[in-house]
Amino acid sequence: MDREVVRCKMCGLVQYRTRTGNCRRCVRLLPPKLEYLIPPPAPQELPGDDRQLFEKWPNRETVENIGQRIRQLRESRGMTQSQLQARSRVSRSYLSRIESGQMTPSLGTLEKISEALGVGLNRFFIPESNGETLFEDPFIQGLRPFLRQLDWEQWQSILKRLAAISDHVSSGTGQLRSMPQPQPVRVNPVARRPMNSAIANQR
Repeated sequence: MDREVVRCKMCGLVQYRTRTGNCRRCVRLLPPKLEYLIPPPAPQELPGDDRQLFEKWPNRETVENIGQRIRQLRESRGMTQSQLQARSRVSRSYLSRIESGQMTPSLGTLEKISEALGVGLNRFFIPESNGETLFEDPFIQGLRPFLRQLDWEQWQSILKRLAAISDHVSSGTGQLRSMPQPQPVRVNPVARRPMNSAIANQR
């Protein structure tokens, strides 16, 4: 058994700690015994090519929703699983199991996928809305650079035209209603006479 070596603060004698806790020379109390705390063991990481999984990871329903969001974001960008695999460097089989909710993705995997999709991590936890789907449409994505250059008056003009088109859309069939044909403008016969004739009449 290892014996603790201590130094008496009163007389300075270096000695082994006694059973009574008193100095062998001056019989004064020795310094209190130091308690060495053993640090807890480091948490073990699960095997795999990813970093340690989240602590207190959500329930299975949340995991399935995250997989659905990843698939929605991927498909809205016209990407296949093979293309996402090439950009994120996550195996295709792993991506397939994540999207189907069979595999719990780690933080490292989600960071790789979000970077490949060009979105933040929060997009995997926010439900998709109709407006979000609209703005992620490839056609709308192609229009966005041009829409940014419009001023307020141009926006108002476009909105009025869209409202006029919407008024002519049939809610039942989804077909465009017949637009009213422009009526020919009737010109006053007097205004059509030659200028010389008008001057002659005035005389």
